[in-house]
Amino acid sequence: MAKKDQLRDLDALESLLTELARLLLSAGIPYPQFHAVAQAAFVKAGVERTKLRNARPNQSGIAAITGLTRTSVRAILKTGGARRSADKGPVLSLVFGWTNDPDFVASDGAPKVLPLKARRGSFGHLTKAYGGDVSERALLTELKRLNLIQIDQGMLTLKTSGAENRQTRELRALSIALARSLQQSSKPGSNPSLNVLGGEVSYHTPLPIERILIKKRVRQSLDAFLADVRASTSTTAKSSSRMSKVSVLVIAQD
Repeated sequence: MAKKDQLRDLDALESLLTELARLLLSAGIPYPQFHAVAQAAFVKAGVERTKLRNARPNQSGIAAITGLTRTSVRAILKTGGARRSADKGPVLSLVFGWTNDPDFVASDGAPKVLPLKARRGSFGHLTKAYGGDVSERALLTELKRLNLIQIDQGMLTLKTSGAENRQTRELRALSIALARSLQQSSKPGSNPSLNVLGGEVSYHTPLPIERILIKKRVRQSLDAFLADVRASTSTTAKSSSRMSKVSVLVIAQD
């Protein structure tokens, strides 16, 4: 690949990841978690490309094509993914300390209500122990943004059973839809081409009842389009043993 083309590809990838990073940060997922998940995803894709005839993963082959070390590949294969990653990021590390460290846990096992400032057992002490090099004010701001704490007269309470926020639900729905759209055939050696058509329409934000009608109409139009694709291909491609697919993903931003 020419250097100019590679730079253009990396620019496009950076644009995609920037939008993804905005969604991740809104949902409270920091870079260390994304990094761990990305490593596990590369290993999973590498396994599909380098399996030996006995179906065992070829660790050297995975390391070669992913750029990860054999040690990292081995660790991810052993744990089965990224969920056991020890690097949680400052906010999750802080919550971990607040819910597990005896200095910050009450006798009934619940997180203590912490004063912002005190000689010992304060939120400041918690941030020094588990917040890494991130300032107390920055951690406090992020915890409030994520709706993880309640503050009353200088006392902080950790919300251990808070409702899932909207950004988390939206990120999960988008991730599932994108993964399904991009999912390739699991047949060994398959490498289907990917053709992308894009379109966009902007409109004045409708009233709630109008929004429901728009979503219903989009759903009906989408179903009709997919039915047309299915009908047009059912008579022309029966002689082929290969399978192709068309995925349509509609994203509405209000």
